[in-house]
This record gives sequence, structure tokens and C-alpha cells, in this order.
Amino acid sequence: MKNEIINAIFSEWTNHDFNKASRETIDTVLMYLTDQLNLVTVKDRLLLEENVMKVACICEETAFKSGFQMCIDLFNGKLLRK
Repeated sequence: MKNEIINAIFSEWTNHDFNKASRETIDTVLMYLTDQLNLVTVKDRLLLEENVMKVACICEETAFKSGFQMCIDLFNGKLLRK
């Protein structure tokens, strides 16, 4: 049950659009990578963006869930017992 709650909270956490500064940073990095890799077709550029975003999402999910678990451990005293 705990994992389902954490997954639901994470789902809500990620259910938003990027702010303007974040979107500009993402676009700049993707443009840099596209140029460095000499990707010219739209298909290749979209594939690169998809894979970069997958990696970013994996990192965000791992960090969020680890932090959330640490908060649970702090509130129930488990963190202080370690």
C-alpha cells in the first residue's frame, strides 16, 4: 500500500508542464547534443529528445522516491534509530 501511495504522489508531482526557464535549458541541451552528434533528421532529433527525457525522468523518480522514503523514516523515527 505504501508504494502505491508514493507512486500516486509522484504521478501527481510530475503532472505539470516545465516552466519557461526549464524548457529553455532542455531545448539548449538538446540542440547542443543534436549539433555534436550531427543529427539532421527530425526523427533522429525526436529520438534523442525522447531518450534524454527518459533518463531525466528515471533520475527524478529515483530522487523523489528516495527523498519521500527518507521523510517517512524521519516521521516514524526509523531514521533517528539508524
